[in-house]
Amino acid sequence: MPESMESKLDFRANGKLLITGEYLVIDGAKALAIPTVLGQDLSCKRNDNGVISWNATDVNGLWFEAEFKSDSIEILASSNEGTALFIQSLLKSALELCNENPFLSGAVIITRLDFDRFLGLGSSSTIIALVASMYGIDKYKLHSKVSKGSGYDIACAGVSYPILFRRTDKHNAVFSPAPFNPEFSNSLYFIYLGNKQDTNREINRYKELNKFELQKQIQEVSEITNKIIEVKEIATFASLIERHEQILSAVLQTKTIQERLFNDFNGFIKSLGAWGGDFVLAGTTSNKAYVKDYFEEKGIRVIYPYDDLVLKQKATINDEISIRF
Repeated sequence: MPESMESKLDFRANGKLLITGEYLVIDGAKALAIPTVLGQDLSCKRNDNGVISWNATDVNGLWFEAEFKSDSIEILASSNEGTALFIQSLLKSALELCNENPFLSGAVIITRLDFDRFLGLGSSSTIIALVASMYGIDKYKLHSKVSKGSGYDIACAGVSYPILFRRTDKHNAVFSPAPFNPEFSNSLYFIYLGNKQDTNREINRYKELNKFELQKQIQEVSEITNKIIEVKEIATFASLIERHEQILSAVLQTKTIQERLFNDFNGFIKSLGAWGGDFVLAGTTSNKAYVKDYFEEKGIRVIYPYDDLVLKQKATINDEISIRF
């Protein structure tokens, strides 16, 4: 067998959380996003049997497997039709952006999530970034073919520091390192509410509700983002977060998560990403035991202290990076 057939390719992509700018980031609001220590790995080994075998695992073990014809990406077998169709679309889109098919003869692909796939930490965005790396193509162009999102999560997949992200128009965006490392980080927690949201569906709902101009809201959320990265005290941070929630509550025509579910919490709670059940950010001057007891009494047990989940290495650049979709 030729050496190229035996070569093994390994790639890594980071997960993500969106701290500010959810929904409005699609229309140009400046957003603060952070990559997470939890992400996804992909290993690929070429073979010559004419089949792409796909095996996906998370912390609970194997959760999906499928086989595709390596030339046409026809689904030959799968354990889940919906997931197989998504992977098929992803692979076909990658081929459209590729000069030639690097896996025409076949391959065995194994993906490994560091987290439960139902957590909203970027199972989709990481696989998009990984497939782009595997095919040697632009990850943002691949993203635009298969997702309606802003692309901030794709940016997070490849960096190890918080970023400021902004769409400048339909086909362009910029991001830059964000000097966000709050001194009160030991008072912040990420809580998973247990109901992973469908990003594309939630974006469609947002667009249906907001067919008119949102420039005032976009400008205010961008201003909040600029202020948040400079905050020194948790009280100021809390007031900015609460204002952000009020703006999005009006835009989405729904009550904030704290109003609906946690109005007796001693602190603040903010939705992250799609509203309705993904992660929230909780902040309190009470101790860890209070946070654990409060949420566990409500049946919520996935609780990450801020510092345990956030990637915050020092950026090696300071300039804005331009993106073309």
